[in-house]
Amino acid sequence: MRLLVLGSLLLSSGTAVAMQNETVQEEAGKLYQRARYHVVRRFQGRLVDTVQESGFPYPPESYLENLTEEQQTAVLTTIDKINAEYDWANMSEEEIIDALHAIRDEMQALYEELGIEGPTLRERIREAIQHRRTENVRENGIQYPREAFLDTLTEEQQTALTTVIDTANATYDWATMTDEEIETALQTVHEELQAVADEYGFELPTFQDRFQHMQRPWHRHRMFDEE
Repeated sequence: MRLLVLGSLLLSSGTAVAMQNETVQEEAGKLYQRARYHVVRRFQGRLVDTVQESGFPYPPESYLENLTEEQQTAVLTTIDKINAEYDWANMSEEEIIDALHAIRDEMQALYEELGIEGPTLRERIREAIQHRRTENVRENGIQYPREAFLDTLTEEQQTALTTVIDTANATYDWATMTDEEIETALQTVHEELQAVADEYGFELPTFQDRFQHMQRPWHRHRMFDEE
């Protein structure tokens, strides 16, 4: 009898642990899906803005470099035809999203025909962010960090940091520079800012901090990216 009771207790305990594990896994799955949903929605919004302003974008250079010349021509020619077909600037957000769904299928069919894989979501997100970043710098120059970050610095630290930004904006003619020239210049400025931060003993904004405020113009610049 005691063995039966003990066995029953062990079975009940094991079942409870299994149910707990299932619950934890279910909650983790929900959190993952929720996070993925927000990432996709954020990317979709940026892609819509990018397409409305500049047309459907080419794949990243890092992706194109791995294709043959024939494959590159096929991909770029198809995108040129797509941009000639749609009047992006005068389309609503819903119309652009519907068009992007159709274009996704068209591009996927092309990739399969060419025997290649299309750019990953990460690559497309990086490309969209980079485009918005360069356009923002081209129009506005490098902007100061948000006030909440500057308030954590001493007056001397603020002066050292903003001097680097002022000097960069006075040095570079952002409006006439290509995307590649802007990216190279931003990397140089980032290194200068990091040197100032090391010298004056403060830390540049973290990735988490930038992620939480990514809609602010400052956080569109690469100079604070850990890449």
